[in-house]
Amino acid sequence: LTSQVKPNALTVVAISALPVVGLTAISKTKAGENVARKVEEEKKKLLPVASERERQRVKRRKESEELRGYFGSTRSKLSDAGHLTGVLPGDAGFDLLGLSAFREEEGEGRVEE
Repeated sequence: LTSQVKPNALTVVAISALPVVGLTAISKTKAGENVARKVEEEKKKLLPVASERERQRVKRRKESEELRGYFGSTRSKLSDAGHLTGVLPGDAGFDLLGLSAFREEEGEGRVEE
């Protein structure tokens, strides 16, 4: 079916708006109001639990010797990552267009900007 229909921009916008319009219409009904009320009640119960879990997570991160190596100023910055040779996008030092050369020639790159 999609190969036979060539939608224009208006069709795409109209179709993508359908879920939002549908959910808005449902939220205005009694059922939607009941769902919203239940969500708010659950939220009141779950917020303290979430806050406590966050406090525990932060405490564990600070106290654990094992985790300390992954967080904060003591973590490794991939300086020993020998497999990142600079030949692939995402590798430290990858510069396909040679734009980093302007950094060495202070000023030249800035003038051309």
